Amino acid sequence: MKNIKSKFTPIAIDWKFIDNHFYTLLSYIEGIDAEFNINNYSEYEQYQLGLKAGKVLKEIHSTTIENKNIDWASNYDNNVRNIIQKYEELILDNSKYKVDNFKIVKNILLNESYRIYNRDIVLCHGDFHLGNMLIDNGDLYVIDFGSSSLEDPYEEYDRFAFTLRRSIPFANGQIHGYFNGNPDEEFFNLIRYYTCRNYIASITWSIPFGDKEVQVAMENINLIDNYYDDFKLTIPNYYIDINNIDFRR
Repeated sequence: MKNIKSKFTPIAIDWKFIDNHFYTLLSYIEGIDAEFNINNYSEYEQYQLGLKAGKVLKEIHSTTIENKNIDWASNYDNNVRNIIQKYEELILDNSKYKVDNFKIVKNILLNESYRIYNRDIVLCHGDFHLGNMLIDNGDLYVIDFGSSSLEDPYEEYDRFAFTLRRSIPFANGQIHGYFNGNPDEEFFNLIRYYTCRNYIASITWSIPFGDKEVQVAMENINLIDNYYDDFKLTIPNYYIDINNIDFRR
């Protein structure tokens, strides 16, 4: 993280291993919680803040890293298969966690895993959504790098539902800001794949944290079903071509 070249992320002041734990001391950033304040802004302002978020994400992914020699794709593929198995065991015991589109999602994950191989591996934030952002004087700051790792940059969009549930203009701005325009088709293929993985994983992850977190996971799943029209779509219907953006000021 010490190599990130962005003024919109914390600065790593110190870092060390103590008793087999890694600790990082970061600079303090002031601001208001973006997740719960984004709707106090006009749609135009939300979109502009999203553009800034996308540019910050691009800066994070442009960070120089010393060692890319990791078999990330195979590890991720195995993780996906383990998540599927864990979920199938869960719904055998408790059908209330069963979701309508599980078979479709499972097929996407098993049949489209080839997409994640031979991808460029970069430093990723690991939990990039409005809940880990601050707004201060019109600027957008990204915090909470506790889940950062080396992975496919497009995996950052696996939890995009947390942003979408708050602001469609911001979400579109983030994509346009990252790509400086419209993304290519492969971006949409990959984020659908990563969304499918989190679609299942969010349920098994949320259960130990109680009913409130399970409800959030189910709400996000319903959003995803709607945005992908029960996975009939590759390009989700929340996406707006940059040439058609017309958010109100």
